[in-house]
Amino acid sequence: DVTCLHYNPARKLCISGQIDPPGADRTPYCAVWAPDYPQHTIARLVGFQRWVTAVTSSPDGRTVVAGNKDDSHQLIIFRRIAAWDGVTGPPVELPDAVPDVVAVHQLGTGRVPMSALYSEDSGGNGKQFRCVAMGDGFFKFWNIEAQSEIIWEANGKRGTFGKLQAPRNPTSIAIAPNFEFAVLSGDNGYLYQVVQSSVTFAMKAAPKGAPATHTYGVVGCVGLLPDKRWVAGTLDGYILIGTAVPTPKLDMTDPPMHLRDYKSMGEKAKKFCSTTSPRFIDIAVNRTRVLLGCSNHVLVLVDVETKELIEIVQVSHPGEVWGLAVHPLEPLCATSGSSKLVTQGSGDIRFWRIDPDLGPSIGFAPAVGKVLRTASAAFALAFSVPGTFRDDGKVALACGTGSGVVSVYDFPSLQPVFNRKIAQDERVADMKFSMPKQAGNGRMAFLAAAAWDQMVYLLKVHEGKSGIEVTPFRKLTGNSSSIVCIQFSKDAEYIMSNSKDTAILHWRTVDGKPIRAPSMFRDVEWRDNTLWSCNLGWPVIGIWNDDDYDGSDINAVCQSYKKGAGGEDV
Repeated sequence: DVTCLHYNPARKLCISGQIDPPGADRTPYCAVWAPDYPQHTIARLVGFQRWVTAVTSSPDGRTVVAGNKDDSHQLIIFRRIAAWDGVTGPPVELPDAVPDVVAVHQLGTGRVPMSALYSEDSGGNGKQFRCVAMGDGFFKFWNIEAQSEIIWEANGKRGTFGKLQAPRNPTSIAIAPNFEFAVLSGDNGYLYQVVQSSVTFAMKAAPKGAPATHTYGVVGCVGLLPDKRWVAGTLDGYILIGTAVPTPKLDMTDPPMHLRDYKSMGEKAKKFCSTTSPRFIDIAVNRTRVLLGCSNHVLVLVDVETKELIEIVQVSHPGEVWGLAVHPLEPLCATSGSSKLVTQGSGDIRFWRIDPDLGPSIGFAPAVGKVLRTASAAFALAFSVPGTFRDDGKVALACGTGSGVVSVYDFPSLQPVFNRKIAQDERVADMKFSMPKQAGNGRMAFLAAAAWDQMVYLLKVHEGKSGIEVTPFRKLTGNSSSIVCIQFSKDAEYIMSNSKDTAILHWRTVDGKPIRAPSMFRDVEWRDNTLWSCNLGWPVIGIWNDDDYDGSDINAVCQSYKKGAGGEDV
């Protein structure tokens, strides 16, 4: 996992730190790379233990300072970090292996690890510059200086609040050119002006007389505009702007504005503001344009001068993504996963446009505004097949969660039509709709849910008088291991399952009777013969011809009529 990231504009380089990777004799490192050439790792900065907690660089990009989570919480300095960068571009001939760069200086910093490092944007160079480290309950100014290429000094001075009210933890800091002053935000709702490592002035971010229900005093991040005004983002979506000069003084010059009050430039921004209240936790400033990072993995670009919301740059799941379903008629897909926003173990479902005719920036973008929350992590998604309901354009969306709950939604209204725990606290790992069948005067389809309790749960889906109706039908037994994927035959007469122990089982859907002769399914058409997605079975037998594979090596398969693709452990 990536734990920290820093960008150096002078050399157009990124340095990303990581947690201890899995495997014996593997230690964390910082990767040096250029965003313009992301396919190449330029160098690895090595010598860390456990994980890299923070990273920054000198203004010229020649020296890197990083935090190490070891027993002494070291500050580690690297020099000559990259043979090429984003300005020069890669050489014609790249080395066969990524070079390792070792530290030129290491220094223990105390009992508390640093969680962030900030360096000055100007006024220093690769051999002498200043930076600020922050962590739980402290901030500290460091002066980094080279006596020679191999002899370095790092002198730190802990920041002090004097008699002013100190926060439990600082949340962010913005440094003026040449370290003239800095603006620090705290988790107690205060902004602090810092001069020479000492806090000289403090201001409550919420103005006097603000309603008690307004919490925009809790500042998550702060930055500096070119004219030395500060701009801050709060934990409930407010953007604050003020001045820090003449020192020592902090004043709020603009009324606090919520992101929803900014002029929305485009439909995507309007939808975002109508459905979401962002929690701003990080910030980057370029003239009057401010990029704000939110705790729910959203990036927002605003112009604080014109008060315009320019773009929702990125939206993603807060946790891991597990489920994926492509809409059968519209150019969009749904994804699901775990969420850390509501409660531990909760999940969410998000929707994305996939229309190449609209171009990369619009055609492949989040359908902002459509987010479903689930009580536990959502591991499986499936859209129904067109023709299941009277309106051929109507479909249903099914979701299976980590707690064994199956939910079905009308789409696109997203109104829930079914929600029931079918597997007792076991994950629903896969879901599939069958092709529709004639049933009496109407049509119906089966919905299957494969769970880790070794059961396949079969449900019937049809359109009743009041809308979509879902009815539990049968439990299909026989597996001795957790089921990972399922597949219907094209005529919906049969269903098969794959399990973790590589067993392939088949049942009749009409009565749930198991079929013990797998050879009879060799020439069976599955679904519409274009959507095979099980790891095991006759259509994909060829992918298992490697003698080195065991039954757990291939985790996912998607086969078209003539070609297929698989995803394996490595």
